Amino acid sequence: MMQAGKGETRRIRVLVAVALAVLLLAVSVGAFWFNQVVSELGGDVRANARRLLAAQNVVSLSVKALAGQTQAWKDLLLRQRDATLAHNYQQELDDFHAELRANLQRVRELVQGLGIEPARVDDMLEQEEALAGQYAAAARKLDAARPLSFREADRLVIGQDRALRASLWQLQQEMNGLIAREVSRLGVVGEGRHAPYYLLGALAIALPLVLSLLFFLIYHSLRRIARGDARIRAIHESIGDAVVVADAQGRIEALNAAAEKLTGWRSGAARGRTVHEVMQLYNAATRQRVECPIEEVLRRGSATPLSNGLVLRRPDGGECIIEDAATPVRDERGELIGAVMVMHDVTQRYAMLSEVRRERALFRQTFDLAQVGMAHLATDGRWLRVNRKLCEITGYSEAELLALTFRGITHPEDVGQDVSHLGELLAGKLHNYHVEKRYIRKDGEIVWVALTVSIVFKEDGTPDYGISIIEDIQARKDAERQIEHLAYHDQLTGLANRRLLHDRLAQAINSAQRRNAHVAVLYLDLDHFKDVNDSLGHPVGDRLLARVAERLHACARAEDTLARVGGDEFVVMLNDIEHADTAAGVAQKIIETLRQPLLLDGNELRITPSVGISVYPQDGRDAETLLQNADAALYLAKQQGRATYRFYTEDLHRQAVERLQIERLLHHALAANEFELHYQPKLDLLEGRVVGCEALIRWNHPEHGMMSPAQFIPVAEQSILIVEIGNWVIREVCRQAALWQRQGCSLRVAFNVSARQFMRPQELLTSLREALHASGADASLLEIEMTESLLLDERRMQDVLQEIRGLGIHLTLDDFGTGYSSLSYLRKFPLDAMKIDRSFVSDADRDPHDAEMVKTIIGMAHNLNLGLVAEGIENEGQRALLAAQGCEHGQGYHFSRPLPVEEFEAFLRNQQETPREQ
Repeated sequence: MMQAGKGETRRIRVLVAVALAVLLLAVSVGAFWFNQVVSELGGDVRANARRLLAAQNVVSLSVKALAGQTQAWKDLLLRQRDATLAHNYQQELDDFHAELRANLQRVRELVQGLGIEPARVDDMLEQEEALAGQYAAAARKLDAARPLSFREADRLVIGQDRALRASLWQLQQEMNGLIAREVSRLGVVGEGRHAPYYLLGALAIALPLVLSLLFFLIYHSLRRIARGDARIRAIHESIGDAVVVADAQGRIEALNAAAEKLTGWRSGAARGRTVHEVMQLYNAATRQRVECPIEEVLRRGSATPLSNGLVLRRPDGGECIIEDAATPVRDERGELIGAVMVMHDVTQRYAMLSEVRRERALFRQTFDLAQVGMAHLATDGRWLRVNRKLCEITGYSEAELLALTFRGITHPEDVGQDVSHLGELLAGKLHNYHVEKRYIRKDGEIVWVALTVSIVFKEDGTPDYGISIIEDIQARKDAERQIEHLAYHDQLTGLANRRLLHDRLAQAINSAQRRNAHVAVLYLDLDHFKDVNDSLGHPVGDRLLARVAERLHACARAEDTLARVGGDEFVVMLNDIEHADTAAGVAQKIIETLRQPLLLDGNELRITPSVGISVYPQDGRDAETLLQNADAALYLAKQQGRATYRFYTEDLHRQAVERLQIERLLHHALAANEFELHYQPKLDLLEGRVVGCEALIRWNHPEHGMMSPAQFIPVAEQSILIVEIGNWVIREVCRQAALWQRQGCSLRVAFNVSARQFMRPQELLTSLREALHASGADASLLEIEMTESLLLDERRMQDVLQEIRGLGIHLTLDDFGTGYSSLSYLRKFPLDAMKIDRSFVSDADRDPHDAEMVKTIIGMAHNLNLGLVAEGIENEGQRALLAAQGCEHGQGYHFSRPLPVEEFEAFLRNQQETPREQ
């Protein structure tokens, strides 16, 4: 291929030399002939002949320019990878286009009036413009990065110049005829003295034709060279290996794309540099610089064998390991003219070999040190190889395990599944299998393991050995059992939780349905348990719940179910009872058992439960309905005094619906300003004058009318609404007290603060301060009433009560005598007074025991320097008894019911006008 290319080059050189000689001869002969003939022509004929000859000469130059344009395009195709040469040939292409266009325009001017249509020349101008556009479009297809792009570009213009060349050829022929006609007009064709000029004219006409033929031959030779070079270049670039070509002096001639990528050199930058400079090679073992194979080939004149393990260092410092070979290049005479080196990157292969060695070592370490058991098994179940962890799991040594089969340490109940799965593995039905099974350790203990087994097959498809991964999951199994217990049992008390209760209740219902029996559900919670949590803290409350669970066990049978379903709520399911009386008996036993005193952290607590009872089938035929109805019965028990039990009725369902309705309406009551305060007078029991009042909230609903606090306060207490309502009461009491103070009426106004507000001390103090500041009320004329249970939390309540007292507000202990803790706290807190509960006052005038209790409470209050207020006074006898015992103040229906503010003010005016007679 290369020798053929060189032969074509010599041929082109000869043809170009001949063409130049012919061109010079044609110009000389034509000029001489033109001067001689024209000098003898006269008038118009001479002028026409001169113009025709000039036009013919310009057409010849156009043919030459067209050939030059074609040649420049081929040169551009051949040298498109060399940016500098490509730019030069592009400029040459543009110059020939401009020359050819100028020549054609000149021809158009010369042929005017000579019998040749100028439109024909215009068509040739359009053809040349179209051809130039096609060359430009084809040039844009050239891409130095794609060696074969010249084919795509050449296809766009190949043969496009033929039409223009044919048109020029035809125009030349017509001009020859016109010239002959003009010459014949001279009438001297036969004169012997002009014969030499005619021969010279014929020669001048023939020489351009010869020149056109020579350029045509040159063009086709260049095409053949271009095709040959393109094939060589395509082969050179398409080789996947890196190829380096050097000349006889060891200078780089070319690098293919793979070589550029491998060496880090661009072909243009490397061209002309020595191989030693571009190819920096080192011995992979010694890291010493070594001779490049090209240098060895040029020195020895023979090819080098394939070698590997050389390190090629790139200009950026990067390195790769190569495999290479080199061979000499000789010309047609056998002389050494260069060398070619082929190499490829084997870095990845070397890395893979290194990785294989590392993986083998890693496998040995992993197998031996893995924190899961690993083993290789023979197809008959014998251990072939075991690791340290498997020995730890089974308690056997490696030698002992290798003398056994997997059956020897597997629990007998689990051997069957192993044998079955192993058979499917060996038959190719499974790729692997995973099971959880039990091993019998050497010491006889059972250990749960997770086993994964797969089979390695030989090349012929027969089983070779098995791979077992064994993980000790005994701890997980223990945790699962614990989790399962937690999922069905209450963590605090150990009783069944709601989920387990539902399951057992559903089973009991199914059993009772078949045997026509009854199932009872006792739903209970602890009265005032929230006060224990709020005052003594949740840890004490939790210990109290655990003690309650212990006592409930003594009240139930083995076949019954005890469950804690949340907070202080418990459920006792009585399975298979004959009568509802049995449930009542158990409920009464629970009440009697739980009401016994409990001593926790030095506090003697008396807890009573309220119990709701529903019975299958009359109160419900599924677990959820029975529980809901028992809960409704529980609410009824609480409404009717607590520490008792009640059976479910339809009225309970209605009350539950009403309770939900009240809670929904409460959310809107504050915004709609539906609450108002009524004031019950508080009188001096000896003098009969009004000394203060108690503010009591009322709900004046637009549809339901005036609603008693007994209807909505318990509902509010169970939600956060009680805090919002309490804050409203504080603001309204301060506003009204300030108004009375400005009117000259100095009354001490008492109001209740819920336990939930006291559990938010900072919010309560902020509300009190803001209300006092906004209203301007005198704090000394305000009095907060609080329940006895709050004082159980001495550490928390001591600070908040001191801060309230620091504001000037008085503190009164409400409902004294109904609590369940000792009386020692009365002297620890900044109390001003206490109220005797109505339960002691109501029968004091008839029952000597109640009268004695009242006398005792009054005496204790006096000893502690506390003021006294008796509530619930309903007749004169009660007032007289209390006054005689030294109780200073009292309130009750005997004096007045709670009154709206207008009626209370009227009561005050009437009391001032008609003082009480003593």
